[in-house]
Amino acid sequence: MTKFVKSNADLPKTLNSDAKQIARAKTLAEAHLGVKAKKAKGPRVQGFFSRTMKVTMDNGEEAIIQFRVKPLDVASFHQARDVLGPVVPNIKRLQDAELDRDGIATYFMTCMPGKTWLESNLWDKWDPKMNVEATKSLGRILSQGYVLGGSEAVVDSEIKGKLEQLLESKNNDVQRFRADIQRLLSSIDKLKYLPLWVSHADLNYLNILVEDSGQVSGIVDWELSKNLPFGVGLSRVHDLAGKYRNRMFHMPKEFEEAERGFWEELFGGIPTDIKRTLLNHLREIEMAVHVGTLLDTLDQGETLNQAALNSLPLLLTYRIPALRGDGAPFPTANT
Repeated sequence: MTKFVKSNADLPKTLNSDAKQIARAKTLAEAHLGVKAKKAKGPRVQGFFSRTMKVTMDNGEEAIIQFRVKPLDVASFHQARDVLGPVVPNIKRLQDAELDRDGIATYFMTCMPGKTWLESNLWDKWDPKMNVEATKSLGRILSQGYVLGGSEAVVDSEIKGKLEQLLESKNNDVQRFRADIQRLLSSIDKLKYLPLWVSHADLNYLNILVEDSGQVSGIVDWELSKNLPFGVGLSRVHDLAGKYRNRMFHMPKEFEEAERGFWEELFGGIPTDIKRTLLNHLREIEMAVHVGTLLDTLDQGETLNQAALNSLPLLLTYRIPALRGDGAPFPTANT
């Protein structure tokens, strides 16, 4: 069976239709919660490796049942929930002999309130106020991401290794940024001064849930999260405060209000002793954001996102608010 789900036809016979997924999700939810299921429905956009159903029980409770062709590392979910709290869904592997035999891993997750950021702020209905509030709210949540331990090992084994692999890449799109890779690699040991932070691998509009007010109510899909030096996992603030149009990154009028608000809320919620360390290493934080931006764009296999590639030269000039003062976030940007 394929490990990439383009349609229901890529799933085994036990799950190869919406009706089968709905029926199985209701049965599993009933067995797990001990309450009869009323209905089940999938989201507007499904994942590349899964099919997800939101099940509504007779008592009004809602639950998520997910069928995956690739098993999850639930330990990363549990750690993120321990650090960030209930904004991260709880997760449990469910046993289903038939699905297990077909190579499908099944999971129960708590249903998070709100709608995806994408559904709440569609491109043709861009709400500046909502976008600012959501970006600031995300900063408050991520301010709690500190985890014990030093960054030395992850810099040596994870980040340095990925940058070295990119230097060896034969991909022409990667080679365009060879000088940037070398520049960051030459100073990479400076990231060892930064504390570890739990870092989501794909903070995008589909993985963040928000209330109508713009407050972030949930962050999902933590299976690839890692503990990285502070800043490496924060590069998506560009994407969330800004937007892509015609394969290029653009800053709406409210970009700086959202982006500065993100950092203000982030630093405002960090424990005092950890914040003191971070304020002594602002240049290292800015470098960490550049490293995260570069890896997020180039370390994606052979097929790279063209919009991200087109925007990378600009994004690698980013200055964090604490260093740029009243200056522009991207000094080279046309205004």
